[in-house]
Amino acid sequence: MNLMKKLLIPLVLSLTVLLSSCIIAKPKVLGSMSGYPRTEAIRIPKQMLRIAGRAADDESGLLRNLNSLEVITCEDRRSMPILDSEFERIVNERGLELLVSSTDSLESVDIYAEMNSKNTVIKELLIRDRERKEQNFIYLKGKFDLGKLLESDPKSLTRF
Repeated sequence: MNLMKKLLIPLVLSLTVLLSSCIIAKPKVLGSMSGYPRTEAIRIPKQMLRIAGRAADDESGLLRNLNSLEVITCEDRRSMPILDSEFERIVNERGLELLVSSTDSLESVDIYAEMNSKNTVIKELLIRDRERKEQNFIYLKGKFDLGKLLESDPKSLTRF
């Protein structure tokens, strides 16, 4: 029992530090977009994504191949144009190409990516989701092989 207590305390402390780094981590790529009124920002580091991949039984390897996940959410209409121009600056600065753009009466989604020369592996993905009252920006960094994703689950890319 004494040995269990000795092991339990460092384990709990380690887990607390790891989880707190997820909660308080400021986005790196989208960091300039945080700090505006009614804007929330979070970055989930690589370690947490690896743990999530193991816990979720990630057959496609999508989470295990993810190195960084950043999310910005804004509900302030006055900040939205500023965030849009900052988003465009990041897209241009990183040399991302528009993959998909979809618009309907309620929502607009733009997906930008950096791909390898064969256009089969995505290295970076930047998504902008615009609604009337809210904007979301998502940045994913890792290596996503589209061919392997389709082989493991052909419906995985058509669910959205």
